[in-house]
Amino acid sequence: MIDNTLVLVHILLHCASIQLYNIFAKDNPTCYQKALASAHTGARIIAEVSEVIQDPNEYNLMLGPCLTLIADVLIREGNRGLSGGGGGMMIESIEPELEAVLFALRMIGAGSPLVRRQAALVVAARDALFGSMEGQDPQGFQLQPPPQIQQQQQQQQQQLENTALELDSVLSTTMMLPFGMGSV
Repeated sequence: MIDNTLVLVHILLHCASIQLYNIFAKDNPTCYQKALASAHTGARIIAEVSEVIQDPNEYNLMLGPCLTLIADVLIREGNRGLSGGGGGMMIESIEPELEAVLFALRMIGAGSPLVRRQAALVVAARDALFGSMEGQDPQGFQLQPPPQIQQQQQQQQQQLENTALELDSVLSTTMMLPFGMGSV
């Protein structure tokens, strides 16, 4: 059995490292590499945990924003690799880690509309990343995906729109106090 608190602590540690190094990552390649290394480590941790934990109720909801951050760093690295921007990794090496993060986000999202929305946004970014390379052959000619893939893409788009509408309805009915109001 895996201790969920221990998983959360390790993922939070790597996310804190990502946030710390991201401050200077644009100007300092060493900081960028350290943030990327933390994202890879966090993704590997969640990949190993996801092999054991198959029940959505066993994941801590706090993992949602953390995994979204990890996915963001991986997608950014994939975009960097596609654009040829200074040693970006091959996109194929990022895909398994990103899929593991998405699997966990979907599991957590089963119990939280907010995390479900984050997962939908990550899926859209992932599809945009992989879609930008799937529709081209080596000479740069546009290839049409098979009808089954087109249908899957339309279904995913519809799911994304449904999730966004559901989230909007939940958030619009939630009463919240502005910060600084009320008594403590």
